[in-house]
Amino acid sequence: MNFKLRKLLVITSLVIYSLSYGQDLQVEASFTGDQWVSRGETITLKLSRPLLPTDGKLAVFIGVTDVTDLFVSSGDSLVYTPTIMLLPSGETELSVNLVSPENDWQEIALFPLRVRTRVGLDKASIDPGVSINNNGQVAEGHEPDTNAPQRETYQDFTGQANFTSEHIRSEFALRSQWDLVGASEQNQALRFGEKGEDASRIDLSNYLVQMQLGKTEISLGHVSHGRQRHLINFFGSRGVMAKTTLGSRIDFSAAAMNGTQIVGWDNFVGLNNSKHRFYSGTLGMEFLQRPGALRLETSVMDASMLPQNNFNQGVINDAEESRGFGLHLQASDNTQRIRLEGGFARSKFNNPPDPFLAQGEQLVPVQETTRNARYGSLAIGVLQNVSLSPTWQANLSVNLRHERVDPLYRSLGAFARADYLENAIDVQSNIGNISMQYSHSRSEDNLDEIESILKTKTRVNSANLNLPLGVIFSTPTGPPKWLPSLSYNFNRTHQFGASLPINGGFNDGHVPDQVSNSHNGGLDWQGSRWRFGYRLGLSLQDNRQPGRENDDFKNVNNSFNLGLTPFDRLDLNLDFALESAENKAQDQTDLTRRVGGSVNLRTTRTSALNVNISASHSEDDAKTSERNNMFINAQWSISFTLNRTPDRQFLQGQVFVRYTRNESDFTDTVFGFADESNNWTVNTGVNFSIF
Repeated sequence: MNFKLRKLLVITSLVIYSLSYGQDLQVEASFTGDQWVSRGETITLKLSRPLLPTDGKLAVFIGVTDVTDLFVSSGDSLVYTPTIMLLPSGETELSVNLVSPENDWQEIALFPLRVRTRVGLDKASIDPGVSINNNGQVAEGHEPDTNAPQRETYQDFTGQANFTSEHIRSEFALRSQWDLVGASEQNQALRFGEKGEDASRIDLSNYLVQMQLGKTEISLGHVSHGRQRHLINFFGSRGVMAKTTLGSRIDFSAAAMNGTQIVGWDNFVGLNNSKHRFYSGTLGMEFLQRPGALRLETSVMDASMLPQNNFNQGVINDAEESRGFGLHLQASDNTQRIRLEGGFARSKFNNPPDPFLAQGEQLVPVQETTRNARYGSLAIGVLQNVSLSPTWQANLSVNLRHERVDPLYRSLGAFARADYLENAIDVQSNIGNISMQYSHSRSEDNLDEIESILKTKTRVNSANLNLPLGVIFSTPTGPPKWLPSLSYNFNRTHQFGASLPINGGFNDGHVPDQVSNSHNGGLDWQGSRWRFGYRLGLSLQDNRQPGRENDDFKNVNNSFNLGLTPFDRLDLNLDFALESAENKAQDQTDLTRRVGGSVNLRTTRTSALNVNISASHSEDDAKTSERNNMFINAQWSISFTLNRTPDRQFLQGQVFVRYTRNESDFTDTVFGFADESNNWTVNTGVNFSIF
């Protein structure tokens, strides 16, 4: 009896052991994947059952580092107290592996491990970058002497430095981006157009500092605000912007920005002058739970500008002020097949007195005006992925557009063509790989119907067709290479005056009536190591107003392109074009022939030789004038890289030598004029980026 009992117990133990061993060993960690822990956090790994001798042993890794010996066994758990070696900062993974007595490894648990930095941050990163560019000229030649450059030889240096940082702790985040540029030559300085010789050769081109706490974010630097088409539409300048979310359906943003685009260290915040600022705010509301189903944005703007240019702009400005409000509505269905967008803006504009513009003269003051602008679009997906066959699907979408901008409408935050009305329809469709587009628009001005001002109407029709014949008639072995891909586009524009203005000094010959038609077609063939293309362009301009019936123009352009890749490191390209431009009023046709070619030879894995040659010949049909041009460009370049680690580059750059030559001559037999000139240069350069 005892023997039978012992036998039963042994069998039961073996069954229990086999069942237990057959189950996966479970491991539970003392932290969760979305939880950030400190570098000194104690890590506990709890096992679902005791580790049996026949299981083997456990191996624990943090990233690629084996930390098994740092864990201490405590009952059914393994405990790691980082006193000697702290946990590594950043996001990594902790893996637990079961190593059998036969040295077979099996991963039984993997946990995301997120460790704060030494100062207690969830994430901290600083990424600098420096780019240096050298462009030099070591030799040059020219004819005649009047064609001499300002500098025969030179070595110019420019550089860019960028710095980005990110520091995160729980719901708080601080991010920044800084960009600086420098130049060795004074006239290449960032603000040379603004300050001339006083411009700093190293200057701040852009910066942005963002501080986020939960759903609220504050930005300082170069910011952009607004998306109301006619009031303030992504206006960007240096300033301050704040945005936040109130609940799940309401958001608010506001900005104060400089009136023009500025760079440099002075006026660092961009708000030094209260008379040269933009203030704007936008309140958005989602009326339905699904974002974008029905959204309304209300925007306000108050802006004033002094007669100051953007740092890279040179125009004569006037002092201006505008303030207004706008609405922006968006709606769509669940499938995005129906999308509605529209907006309304009302703006008050004024030109305040400007003593610098008046220059002591008595000017007629500009009256303050308040005008409206509106727009709307409705996009409908009539057909969406409708199956015509196992390999053919059909799509059809229609977009209706409307826009009206009142006469004298003006807002400083957006460009809008005043006194303009447009209605349009766009149709896009595709059947398999065949795509087609069509659009029609009707526009006009002089919306107040002032009888002494010309009212111009414009009608535009355009169509595009892409027909890949090889794909359409593909066989089981693939598309036939002798079948080309066909493309065609058409545009017809008719611009005409609605009527003869009264008391405006107009006659019938002053009222425009012009029709322009353009046709462009193309055929493309492509093989594994060759490609050939043909393009035909035809444009006709028909003037119909009285007295100008013969002032018509016709242009025809034929072009051919052949590309070859004899082997992987060599690309060859040849172009030929024949153009004719006919002036029917002068009974003259100008002919132009162009031929060009290029060679791209990758001499080694890191070097390449590129050669481009082009020549053109132009003459009129009466042989009274003739022009020839030739251009040669040859460059040999070597690229190089240095790696900090196997997967991260420390330095990359390029060295090049370039030869360029231009030749031209012109002859006019009517006036007995002839001119000939040429120039050539040898340039060198080194470009490299660090970090």
